[in-house]
Amino acid sequence: MVGYILFLPTALAIAAALSANVASAETTGTAEVNPRLARVGDPFEVVLTISTDESVSIQQPAFPTPQGLRLLNSESVRGMQLSFSGADSESTYTFTAEYAAEEPGEYRIGPFRVSYTTSDGESAELTIDAVAVEAHEDAPRPASNIIFGPYPPWLVYLFIAMLVAVLAGLVAAWIIVRNRPREAIVAPLAIAFRSPEQAALDEIRKLGTPSASDEATVKAYYDSVDDILRKYVTKRYNVPTRDSTGWEIRKEFHRRERLDSRIKGVFELMNDCDWVKFAMTRPTDRDIRRLPERAADILVGLTEPVEERRMHESAVQD
Repeated sequence: MVGYILFLPTALAIAAALSANVASAETTGTAEVNPRLARVGDPFEVVLTISTDESVSIQQPAFPTPQGLRLLNSESVRGMQLSFSGADSESTYTFTAEYAAEEPGEYRIGPFRVSYTTSDGESAELTIDAVAVEAHEDAPRPASNIIFGPYPPWLVYLFIAMLVAVLAGLVAAWIIVRNRPREAIVAPLAIAFRSPEQAALDEIRKLGTPSASDEATVKAYYDSVDDILRKYVTKRYNVPTRDSTGWEIRKEFHRRERLDSRIKGVFELMNDCDWVKFAMTRPTDRDIRRLPERAADILVGLTEPVEERRMHESAVQD
């Protein structure tokens, strides 16, 4: 009787331990795809990982093939790994399948159903959630959940140094401009914004004056002056002068009623050029030297009518 009393607690303790082990026995599974972003035609893997802490016999799982995907290997690779922690043990089974996309798109593979048999001979089934994969024609874009690592500290110092250098350069440039003489700043602006009259006069002065004895050079000189004056008329008054005679140009100004004192002087110079080019007029050295002066009076400083100046010059010569 005493032995029975001692045996009963022991049997109850062993039964509780066995029932606890049975209750804690669990079989779980996960699925993952690698890589999640793939190019059309490039292989990618789907891996099923099944973990259990009981003795089971797992059957080869079936890998579904959605439309647009191709299963490259029909026989999945199976592996098993055992791990021990004290008196407990855990088995891990891995099944791998290789796919390739035949056309771009987003695909869901699964869910996966894995059948297994426990040590007691009972059949069971484990369901693993589906996985998603994206296929692209070109190189796949990076995943949107990428987390970039922090910048190295030296990059921060380098950026600060570059910012300080730029600010120092701006301050130095401001000091140089502030201390520069005003004439050094205004002079280039004055050259850059010349009036059409000053630009035409500068071109005439650059020609140089030929000798009256060289008829060909004199004719070319007056031809160049006429060309400069025609360009000036076109630019200043917006009147075309190309392939037009002096009479036609003057007629156009009469029609527009725009004959001021300056344009009358320009027409007089152009008329003198026509006489030298076409009528073979022989200007003297004095006439040639005075042509830039006459152009200066007409274009930038006409102070008296041309006819009055000529009468004055004739009276002085007499």
